[in-house]
Amino acid sequence: RKWRPLPLSTVELQKLAARHLRMGSEQTMNLAEGLYNEGFLSYPRTETDRFSMTDGELGQLVQEQTGHPTWGAYALQLTQGGYRRPREGRNDDKAHPPIHPTKLAAALVGDRARLYELVARHFVACCSEDAL
Repeated sequence: RKWRPLPLSTVELQKLAARHLRMGSEQTMNLAEGLYNEGFLSYPRTETDRFSMTDGELGQLVQEQTGHPTWGAYALQLTQGGYRRPREGRNDDKAHPPIHPTKLAAALVGDRARLYELVARHFVACCSEDAL
């Protein structure tokens, strides 16, 4: 069994971006803060890896992703009965939720698009069933 991922903290975002996108920490944070300022991502500086939002609120965020041309069909499956509450990590800084997409961003390009995709796919994976 492969467990679905824990929600994203800043450190985990930096690790994933380095591993999968070959981005350094500074570049990752500059891009994430830009996406936050444009309203595409939640605040990117957080140690929290557990959502305090309701399933309804999280479901709305998944619903938002159904319009994406790449992973929208998968997000749609989650809204039709596949949704699972994200796992809970051990950290909650009580200030900010884990990093997640706040609205659909289908028209981004370049590194901004790559980082948004990493966060959005990770979020959708958090709301999925564990793999067998």
